[in-house]
Amino acid sequence: MKIKQTLSVFLAAAMIAAPASLMTSCGGGGGANATTAVNASADAQSTASADPLAGLGANDFGGKTFLFLDRNAFDTHWETLDIYAENETGETLNDAVFKRNSMVQDRYNVVIQQSEIDESKFSSTVQKAVKAGSDDFQAVNYPLSYVAALALQGAFTNFADLPVLDLSQPCWDSFVNRALTINSRGYFIEGDLNVGFNDASWLVMFNKKMAADLGLDDQYQNVADGTWTLDMMLQNSKLATKDLNGDGKLYETDQWGTCDEYGCMYALYTSSGQRAFTKDANDLPVCAMDANTQQLTIMQNVWDFLHDQTAQITAEAYQSKYPTDPWTPVEIDTFREGRALYYISPVESVKFMRDMNSDFGLLPVPKTDPNQSDYYNSIQYYNAEFISVPISNTDGEFTGTVLQAMGLASAGTVRTAYYDVQLKDKYARDNDSVNMLDYIFKNRIVDLGIAFDWGGSYEFYTNLVKANTFDYASAYAKISKKVQSDMAKAITAFTA
Repeated sequence: MKIKQTLSVFLAAAMIAAPASLMTSCGGGGGANATTAVNASADAQSTASADPLAGLGANDFGGKTFLFLDRNAFDTHWETLDIYAENETGETLNDAVFKRNSMVQDRYNVVIQQSEIDESKFSSTVQKAVKAGSDDFQAVNYPLSYVAALALQGAFTNFADLPVLDLSQPCWDSFVNRALTINSRGYFIEGDLNVGFNDASWLVMFNKKMAADLGLDDQYQNVADGTWTLDMMLQNSKLATKDLNGDGKLYETDQWGTCDEYGCMYALYTSSGQRAFTKDANDLPVCAMDANTQQLTIMQNVWDFLHDQTAQITAEAYQSKYPTDPWTPVEIDTFREGRALYYISPVESVKFMRDMNSDFGLLPVPKTDPNQSDYYNSIQYYNAEFISVPISNTDGEFTGTVLQAMGLASAGTVRTAYYDVQLKDKYARDNDSVNMLDYIFKNRIVDLGIAFDWGGSYEFYTNLVKANTFDYASAYAKISKKVQSDMAKAITAFTA
């Protein structure tokens, strides 16, 4: 494994840090369960003091190493940029990470390291360490789909059992962390420490010039008025789609209303506030996949949209032509070259538009009903990174202290760099898009059962949209017993 070591640099005791500016609120209405919506509201955000670690206490760990196991990025996608920085480079987020880590290292006499590991080796590496009782790494920072599977095998420590760590502090996302507990036991957390979680949140980019040329209403005002809906997106997309070479056929080289991928099926469904699994008063999961009429109507509308070839183009439909990567030519290039009105994507993809000639803006995923109380957004579970602690790590005080210190020190460094500089200054091209970020991060649904993939529910919605006909009842009937069985096993495991 490749290991990087952060250099220890003495920092002045007085460090002035600006508070983060993201405003968010707890989800409600539209079937949303407040315990599964992300709320990082302004009054719950860290206000960094001159010394954010002042209240944590002093300790000297004698130069002990704290090693994170992180994902090894593929090409330029999904790089882990919020855990480690080797030195200052002048790049805002990198330097904020370096400053945060240096602050913690100097205060507690520790050395923060990062080891990158390929996804194909991650699970076996953690399992091997746990079985051997090895303390080679102290924490993992990996996509939710991977850590959830290992949690069911008993690989991770319940964060409530870690001393010093205080998840009630505003540097941690209390709502998303509680959304992923069972019986009040939690094995993955995220917060200001690992803001890369937000890169996996869904949004919609739109081509401002194309929208103006088509005579569309002010897209930002539609969001503010609550009228930005899937129906509006469909109508506008039909207007935008155009056969550029006049051959009577539509290909990825033509002009499109929307470019997307199969994974956005669930994002569009949950934009209604619905979800596959909820939780009861005892913090136990309840399956909600036995769809009622309202849910079926919503899913049918989403399916119809993603199958309308006069309005949108889906990357995976070109998998045979681009077997290793259909997403770049069908989604990224199509939008970047100004040949799509909308692009449904994770936040991470915005960085690929920095050299786009046409001006573009950012929008939340549209509502399915204009009468919804708010907009709801979800995440890509296979890319949203969370922190977990292996049970082979037996030094709870060391682990809890370092994680808490990194969380507290991130509020005025990493988090500010990510939101106020990287997202709002570098990615967003106008103040309206900056305001849209608040809508995008406001209500994010994190679905417990989808994270654990009970009964194959993770791929269920993707497979649903891949099918040539919409038949939810028969598709769910094929997995329903497995869903219930897997959920029951998880309840047993986390209540024993």
